[in-house]
Amino acid sequence: MIYVGTFSKVLAPGLRVGYVVSPPHLVPAFHAARSASSLGAEPQTPRILADFIAEGYLARHVRRTTGEYQRRAEMLGNLLAPFGGRLQIGPITGGIHLTVAADETLDDRAVAGAGRERGVVLHPLSLDCIARTDVRGFALGFAAAPCETIPDAFARLRDALDAAVAT
Repeated sequence: MIYVGTFSKVLAPGLRVGYVVSPPHLVPAFHAARSASSLGAEPQTPRILADFIAEGYLARHVRRTTGEYQRRAEMLGNLLAPFGGRLQIGPITGGIHLTVAADETLDDRAVAGAGRERGVVLHPLSLDCIARTDVRGFALGFAAAPCETIPDAFARLRDALDAAVAT
């Protein structure tokens, strides 16, 4: 089994550090692939990150952010609850976004456009679908939104929904 991941969502997108956990017999092949495809990443970044992990800072960061993200997701879920007829809230199981599905009569791209005009970035689920044309809704990210900003952002989302439905 081979595991591939990144620290972009856990720490910072700008870090641009990923990892591969592979069986020992594949390590030379992965080293060769990295050498051939590396963009000249600074060698001190992985070393600093390794120390950060070894000293327990990553685990502490993950524990702290997990609780904070759970609070944000629950707050957003509570604000969305009255829209149960129009929007189906996905499970709040952790992570940095909440999925909200809508029926196919909602033009999620129009809502995203109305949201953009109101300063709210919405990712329409219909953009991610190739084989199906009936999927509508949004992936609502909240990792960069402190709790105190969520009610205002939600009010702008509600306005965007109303504006898109009215047209």
